[in-house]
Amino acid sequence: MTNEFKSSEINERHRLLTELELLETLLASETATYPWNPAEEAAEAFFLEQEQQLQQEDWWEEELSAHAPDFLASVEQLWENTKPKTVSASATDEQSLQTTLQQRFAAYMPTAWLQAIAHKATDMLATQKSMAQQLVQCVQELLPNCSEDDLLILARPYAYSMRSNIEPSTTAIESTLNRYGQDWEVRSDIERAQISLAIARYAISQLQAERGEE
Repeated sequence: MTNEFKSSEINERHRLLTELELLETLLASETATYPWNPAEEAAEAFFLEQEQQLQQEDWWEEELSAHAPDFLASVEQLWENTKPKTVSASATDEQSLQTTLQQRFAAYMPTAWLQAIAHKATDMLATQKSMAQQLVQCVQELLPNCSEDDLLILARPYAYSMRSNIEPSTTAIESTLNRYGQDWEVRSDIERAQISLAIARYAISQLQAERGEE
């Protein structure tokens, strides 16, 4: 406890000394200017003088070693706070896709499922998987009762029905949604899988169109 009190007293004394030095600097003659340009001839002499003054103090090296890490950490934090915050292209694509799917398919599927499909579909654009595999990846976690092989079979009509430039509304996607209607709660796992795959195919086609891909 005594050591803690002594350390606190020393820190307070150093703080007061620093404040007095700062006040002295502020009240100094206007002719005593700081060499803002290190390339000036006077700058080298100024910094050398300051360094010699510091070396004459018996406490400065200890204080520097003790407080430098905190100071540098504070500077780093200030830098991080002032850096411009950017949103990745993939995050922007995903947000836009979620909005699109919600507007178009909210009556056919819960919002949480639409968000999950949008997230996976965005990830799939960076892969080299076949279209059928991409579709399965988009919905597999949502349908734990359906095996991957079964999903691959169900995905085939949606994977191959859009090889041409036909709009999604005229493909198997629209046909699936019209066939099952909007009664999500009464749909079987297989029917939900087909609806999910159809919407996943639409999601991927939207992302491809935005990026100019076929």
